[in-house]
Amino acid sequence: MRVDPTQRLLSLSESLEQFYADWDFYRLPWLALFNAKSLTSLNLECVAVPVRVGFQSHKHLFPSLKTLSFTTVCFFDDQVLFSVLRECPSLEYLSLTECSFGKYSKCYVPRSSLKSLEVKYCWLQDLRVHEAKNLESFTFVSRPPTDSICRKVILNNALNLKNINICVHYLWEFSLLGCRRAQEATINAQQLNHFVEAYQAIILVWELLDEEWFPSDWTHFPRLMSFLKQFSCCRVIYIYNQDVQALIIPKKYRKMTSFPPLPTCSIVQVRMPNPPTVESRDYMELVDSLQWIAPSACISIRQVDVEQHRNQVDQRARPIDQ
Repeated sequence: MRVDPTQRLLSLSESLEQFYADWDFYRLPWLALFNAKSLTSLNLECVAVPVRVGFQSHKHLFPSLKTLSFTTVCFFDDQVLFSVLRECPSLEYLSLTECSFGKYSKCYVPRSSLKSLEVKYCWLQDLRVHEAKNLESFTFVSRPPTDSICRKVILNNALNLKNINICVHYLWEFSLLGCRRAQEATINAQQLNHFVEAYQAIILVWELLDEEWFPSDWTHFPRLMSFLKQFSCCRVIYIYNQDVQALIIPKKYRKMTSFPPLPTCSIVQVRMPNPPTVESRDYMELVDSLQWIAPSACISIRQVDVEQHRNQVDQRARPIDQ
């Protein structure tokens, strides 16, 4: 296979019937694509990516690539996709559908240029998206209940996230770590109604109350309630935040709301760098507000070391075996 150096679009696909018949699928020769410097869109279907991409060159393999799509692709280990993405400095759209990632079934996506990420029906236990600072849209759809194995989905420092679409049948942990605009994001609630066997959610949004995005209480609190409601199926929720007032829901607003956002949650823990002292007015108001937010939950408030915790967060979102 040869690729014209001026070629901009490339789609490579094997027979799907043959793929499932004997799993003897085409092994992609990266060297054949070495001259595809003008390639802007690459679509691969029913192929294997057996080795990590990496050449003795300071130049990227796909310097102009904007769109990358993998459908029914077999990555031989969890570092292969990582090595491919390092060769795509301009990548904006990444789609993974029915892909597998080696025996550990783990996927790491570290691309700051990425604007849209779709992961659907993949054989995955662990998905981590790190430092995708320009990511605006994230979609994750798990496999059917009979073979759904995903346990963790972690997004770290996706600062411009605007749309979150999730449909899962089982998930141990869904974490938004340092995703400052996550509260402002549109969450697909219809999809999240299938979030029926989720165990815990970790929400690290340091500025839940930001005057730039929410200039008044009457814009902040409705959005906060809507945001938290999307995690109502989770049994355990950890909320990280700096501002005590961001989580103190005014009683006037509570009277206007029919139901609390987390009616069946069993544990809610708020972690902040400077929590109010026990028996202070802020502490009592915060506990009272949290008890209204999650009336069936055990409530606790803990102090965290900001810098130490940020380092821990950073490590949690990095490659699993690094």
